[in-house]
Amino acid sequence: MEKRLDTSFYDENLKNIHALKCLPWIGKNYQNTQLLIVSEDVITDDTENEQSARDSVLFKNIEQVLLLEENPTEEQRKFLWSAIAFYNFIPYRTLKNKQLNNKNFKKRWKTFFEVVNILKPKYCLFYGIRAGDCYEIFQHCLEENNYSIMEEMKKLDEIGNMQPKFISMKDKNKNGCNLLFIEHPSKFFHWENWGELIKKQFGDVKREFPPSLLFVRQRFFIRYVS
Repeated sequence: MEKRLDTSFYDENLKNIHALKCLPWIGKNYQNTQLLIVSEDVITDDTENEQSARDSVLFKNIEQVLLLEENPTEEQRKFLWSAIAFYNFIPYRTLKNKQLNNKNFKKRWKTFFEVVNILKPKYCLFYGIRAGDCYEIFQHCLEENNYSIMEEMKKLDEIGNMQPKFISMKDKNKNGCNLLFIEHPSKFFHWENWGELIKKQFGDVKREFPPSLLFVRQRFFIRYVS
C-alpha cells in the first residue's frame, strides 16, 4: 500500500475550527511546496462523488493553470495533487443557500486565518476575486491574528475582464505568505494567461514539486468534520 503524509496533526487541529465544515485536502508532499489553493466555492454536479469533483471543469482548469499543460497526463495530475493543499473559502452550502455579504466574508476570513495558522503556507492562490475585494475585512482579521502586511494589496494587469490582486503578509514570527487572487476557473477560463501570471508571482511552481509521483485517492474538499 502506498504511504501518504500523516495528516493527523493537521486534522486534529483543523477539527477545532468551529466554522470549518469540511477538512482541507492535504497532499502527501504538501510540505515541499506549501502551496494552498483557496477556492471561493466548488461547482460540481455531485459533491459526494470525489471522482466527479476531480473531473469537473473547476479541477481540470486548476490542473491546467498550475501545470501549464492543456491536457495533463494522469501522472502529471497525481504529481500536482500530491504536492498541494486545497480548501473552500466559502462552504458549498453557504453559497447555495445564502446571499454573500460582508458578514459572510468576515466569517470566512476569520476561518481562513485559523486554517493558515495550522497549515502555514508560503503561497495562497485564491480562485475567485471577491474575497480580495473585502480588503478592510481582511485587514481587520489579519491584525486580530497577529499578522502584518509586507506588501500592500496591488492590482495587477487585467486578464480578460478580470483584475487579479496580490498581497504579501507575515506572521508574528516573520514567516511570509503571498496571496494571489485570480479568476474563478469554473468556466471561460484563460488558463494559459493565468498560468503565466502565477508563474510570475509565485515562481515556477513545478520546480518545487516533489520527485515522487505516488498518490492516494481520497475525498478532498468533502472531508467532513466528524
